Amino acid sequence: MRIRWSGITGSPTASGTTYEPGRTIDLQTAYDRAACHSEPTDEVEVIVELGDGTFERLHVDRRGSALLRRM
Repeated sequence: MRIRWSGITGSPTASGTTYEPGRTIDLQTAYDRAACHSEPTDEVEVIVELGDGTFERLHVDRRGSALLRRM
Protein backbone atom coordinates (compact mmCIF):
# COMPACT_ATOMS: atom_id res chain seq x y z
CA MET A 1 0.00 0.00 0.00
CA ARG A 2 1.09 3.58 -0.52
CA ILE A 3 -0.30 7.11 -0.26
CA ARG A 4 -0.97 9.11 -3.41
CA TRP A 5 -1.15 12.85 -2.76
CA SER A 6 0.53 15.97 -4.17
CA GLY A 7 1.57 17.08 -0.66
CA ILE A 8 4.48 14.63 -0.66
CA THR A 9 6.96 13.86 -3.41
CA GLY A 10 6.64 10.11 -3.00
CA SER A 11 5.55 7.38 -0.68
CA PRO A 12 7.33 4.11 0.00
CA THR A 13 5.44 0.93 -0.72
CA ALA A 14 4.85 -1.40 2.22
CA SER A 15 5.04 -4.90 0.81
CA GLY A 16 5.43 -8.53 1.70
CA THR A 17 2.60 -8.70 4.21
CA THR A 18 -0.92 -10.01 3.81
CA TYR A 19 -3.84 -8.87 5.97
CA GLU A 20 -7.28 -10.40 6.29
CA PRO A 21 -10.22 -8.32 4.97
CA GLY A 22 -11.80 -6.01 7.53
CA ARG A 23 -8.74 -5.87 9.75
CA THR A 24 -7.55 -2.45 10.98
CA ILE A 25 -3.78 -2.01 10.97
CA ASP A 26 -1.34 0.72 11.96
CA LEU A 27 1.83 0.98 9.85
CA GLN A 28 4.81 3.18 10.59
CA THR A 29 6.58 4.48 7.50
CA ALA A 30 8.97 7.21 6.43
CA TYR A 31 7.60 9.50 3.74
CA ASP A 32 9.61 11.25 1.09
CA ARG A 33 10.05 15.03 1.17
CA ALA A 34 7.15 17.44 1.56
CA ALA A 35 6.07 19.21 -1.61
CA CYS A 36 5.85 22.76 -0.24
CA HIS A 37 5.68 24.69 -3.51
CA SER A 38 1.92 25.23 -3.12
CA GLU A 39 -0.99 24.15 -0.95
CA PRO A 40 -2.19 20.71 -2.10
CA THR A 41 -5.80 20.78 -3.24
CA ASP A 42 -6.24 17.20 -4.40
CA GLU A 43 -7.76 14.39 -2.39
CA VAL A 44 -5.56 11.94 -0.50
CA GLU A 45 -5.92 8.29 -1.38
CA VAL A 46 -4.30 5.04 -0.36
CA ILE A 47 -3.51 2.56 -3.10
CA VAL A 48 -3.60 -1.04 -1.89
CA GLU A 49 -2.26 -3.96 -3.91
CA LEU A 50 -4.50 -6.97 -3.47
CA GLY A 51 -3.32 -10.59 -3.39
CA ASP A 52 -4.32 -11.18 -7.01
CA GLY A 53 -2.12 -8.31 -8.25
CA THR A 54 -4.97 -5.83 -8.76
CA PHE A 55 -5.16 -2.47 -6.99
CA GLU A 56 -7.83 -0.82 -4.86
CA ARG A 57 -7.93 2.97 -4.42
CA LEU A 58 -9.31 4.08 -1.05
CA HIS A 59 -10.27 7.66 -0.19
CA VAL A 60 -8.70 9.07 3.00
CA ASP A 61 -11.34 10.75 5.14
CA ARG A 62 -11.26 14.38 6.31
CA ARG A 63 -9.51 13.59 9.62
CA GLY A 64 -6.75 11.62 7.90
CA SER A 65 -6.28 14.33 5.26
CA ALA A 66 -6.09 17.02 7.97
CA LEU A 67 -3.39 15.04 9.79
CA LEU A 68 -1.28 14.81 6.61
CA ARG A 69 -1.65 18.54 5.95
CA ARG A 70 -0.45 19.34 9.50
CA MET A 71 2.62 17.13 9.09
